[in-house]
Amino acid sequence: QADAAAGSGPGAGKAGCYNYCGGNAASHAGYGGYGQSQSSSNYQTVIYGSVMNPKDLGSGGGAGDYSAGSSYGGAGGGSIQINLTGTLTLDGEITSDGQAGGDTNEPGAGGSGGSVYITTNTLTGSGAITAHGGSGRDKSYDSAGASGGRIAVYYANSSYTGSMLAYGGDGFASATEGGAGTIYTKDTSNNTSTLRTENYPGRDDYYTYINNTVGGGLADEVFDDLAIING
Repeated sequence: QADAAAGSGPGAGKAGCYNYCGGNAASHAGYGGYGQSQSSSNYQTVIYGSVMNPKDLGSGGGAGDYSAGSSYGGAGGGSIQINLTGTLTLDGEITSDGQAGGDTNEPGAGGSGGSVYITTNTLTGSGAITAHGGSGRDKSYDSAGASGGRIAVYYANSSYTGSMLAYGGDGFASATEGGAGTIYTKDTSNNTSTLRTENYPGRDDYYTYINNTVGGGLADEVFDDLAIING
């Protein structure tokens, strides 16, 4: 599915104000950040989607200024679903990243990462799977980074040495970063699973929640490994 347009989707970022502020970013697996001259008390986004069966689009970021049409928010990432009975050899990239906001003095905020949902018998290669949140902009007024999206990969055999990442987008100066996304992997041959959320190194990202957005609810799944990296 295609990207979600700026300012649209269940976790859409809101436009900052009528004058002199940066845009608020979109959510998905975590909260989107809020822009300069904004605060978390007057800006809330919705966390949504499934950890184990992610199929949702990312959401679009908010504009920096209601009256400035050029300060648009970034589009959210798309939804990628791959179902193979054979081998997926990934030496390139599968990306469902949110876009950065518009580059004006009162800039738009990032769109959130989308979803990547892969089922395959064998996974191999050294490529990359990403669902990063879009970054804000560093201008006269700074805009916020968006939440990362969701990645889930099921396999029976794996020699994959590549990466799976869903960072929150960068916010600048007084704007905040987006929360990290979720990365779920399951080895169907022995029924073991790992859930990971990973922030970009050194970045003070916003919150990521692990709650009943998990497909069927947390009570229905036992994770063999839970990793929180750079949290």
